[in-house]
Amino acid sequence: MLSQERRSWLTRALCAKAVFVMGIAAAVLVSAIAANAEIIYPRAVYVDLSHTSNDAYQTGTNWANVRNAGGTTSNLIDTNGNATAIELTVSNIGGTNFGYSHTDGLMPASGTDAYNLFNGYVNGQAAETNEPHVPYRVGVNHAPQPVLSGRTARPMRYTPEDGGFVITNGDERFNRPLYIGRDGARFDAGDRPEFAFYLPGKGGVLRLGIAAGGQAKWLLDADTVTARYAEGRMTYTVRDALIGDGAWIIEAVPAAERTAALVRVEQAGKSDADLVWAYGGATGAVDFKGDIGYTDIARHYGLQDRQCGNNRFALDSNGFVLRAGQVRVSGVVSSADGMKTAEAAQWGGPEALLSSQGGDRPVILGRASVSAATPFFMALIRGEDKTLEANALAEWFAESVAAKRAIADQVAVDTPDPYVNAAVPALNVAADALFNGNWYMHGNVAWRKPMAGWRCGYTGDALGWPERSRRHIDSSLHRTDRRWGRAGQISTPVDPQAPPTRRSEGWIQESHYDMNLVLFDVLMRHLLWTGDVEYAKQVWPNIKRHLAWEKRCFDRGGLYEAWPCIWASDALQYAGGGVAHASAYNYYQNKMAARIARWIGEDPA
Repeated sequence: MLSQERRSWLTRALCAKAVFVMGIAAAVLVSAIAANAEIIYPRAVYVDLSHTSNDAYQTGTNWANVRNAGGTTSNLIDTNGNATAIELTVSNIGGTNFGYSHTDGLMPASGTDAYNLFNGYVNGQAAETNEPHVPYRVGVNHAPQPVLSGRTARPMRYTPEDGGFVITNGDERFNRPLYIGRDGARFDAGDRPEFAFYLPGKGGVLRLGIAAGGQAKWLLDADTVTARYAEGRMTYTVRDALIGDGAWIIEAVPAAERTAALVRVEQAGKSDADLVWAYGGATGAVDFKGDIGYTDIARHYGLQDRQCGNNRFALDSNGFVLRAGQVRVSGVVSSADGMKTAEAAQWGGPEALLSSQGGDRPVILGRASVSAATPFFMALIRGEDKTLEANALAEWFAESVAAKRAIADQVAVDTPDPYVNAAVPALNVAADALFNGNWYMHGNVAWRKPMAGWRCGYTGDALGWPERSRRHIDSSLHRTDRRWGRAGQISTPVDPQAPPTRRSEGWIQESHYDMNLVLFDVLMRHLLWTGDVEYAKQVWPNIKRHLAWEKRCFDRGGLYEAWPCIWASDALQYAGGGVAHASAYNYYQNKMAARIARWIGEDPA
């Protein structure tokens, strides 16, 4: 039976994030499909109807329940191998209908198609080998194709292209974080060139527009905007009647070495249009939820004129300083001509904003010419900065692009699937931002806090940063920064006469999860990765305390109880029984502990 203490925290913990877990489960399913060496699509049903015996059939009936890999028993074939005149549903992973019989990806419409499928036919034509249950092997017996292309319930909005993700005339705002530094700062971009500077805490919104011939519009409303995310930065190609026959190329990149973001605007082709830029709306508000839980990100991240009431601007020859309570943001521009304060209430339209004057709710506004020979640069910097000169912006921009490119190239792949090719550089950039110098954080946007046993801990070794994995492990075992919770692993010896309790020797004192299992899994795989015997000796006492704690608290007579220790834990209830996943962790870790003991001259028993 669970104690009252454990029931109370389980009730609080397991009801919090069911929707979040559903999203993770979907991501895991996608990963499983992407990683599967034998993707089960056409002619992938593992049933051989040529057998003369009835071992593939359900004894005592005229029907055979044909079971696919992990699927449901929904496919009915009679014992003579003849398909019934019903529509066949080929169930694949976990019972989800991912299997197909036709090469066009459609489900079979008749029993004849089902019979052809089972006997190695496709669309009534015999397979080359005329053998049943032929695996579908991409690049071996079938031309390579994107794993998810054409196989999602709704269209995929972003298209992989040259190692990045591209969309034309998208309508999402602030949904693409550009990660700055290691403390959670971001420059949130979207499908069109508008940006929210997150310090952490809301540091303001930057909006860009066009002005020509007495007219003006925000680039949110430009005729054609193609957005590309690659190498940790955003690039926009903007075409509009006000620009003329040419186009504007706009790039936004997190700055190298400082908590700042840089924007570059360049003209391609002939145009007489001017760039309009406006910035303001700093509040310093720390938005913990980020993109989780919001149906309208723009409403929370966009500029609202009421948020500009305490914004004050100090202008100088090449920029400004925004002060709002404790928030300080410096702006440096390559051309400060026409820079002034304007009225935030006119934020909706650049023409009205250009003609307004700053009042009780000000924003900063500028207008600059753009050409191919003279791009426009802008930097937004956390804090007050009086040292950066406008003529240094171009060099800083180039350094920042190179720095993000190096991170994106940390691990490179070349596969037949453009989605995978584009996803890996994005993964490198996101994984780099997860590391705050001591820990891998739970998330980059929402839930940005260190959690010792979250799966991000594997990232360092997997992506070639083993020193970061070491730092994450050490920080979790010997936590000294009390801002992030309790202090590491309990080392006080347990009273053998006292009843078992989780708050005892061996526990990693953190949150309501069993962080021990994943943290020590990360630790043991790190030792396998590095072969560092001296480090194994150093952490051996921690390993012993951990294994004793797990056995003392959760061993249920051979199987271990699953105190929340997996992604799915948030939506599950526990009644003190042993389960497979917690037992698998403990089985592996006890075996590994014996192996480590032999490395370092300890008793493997």
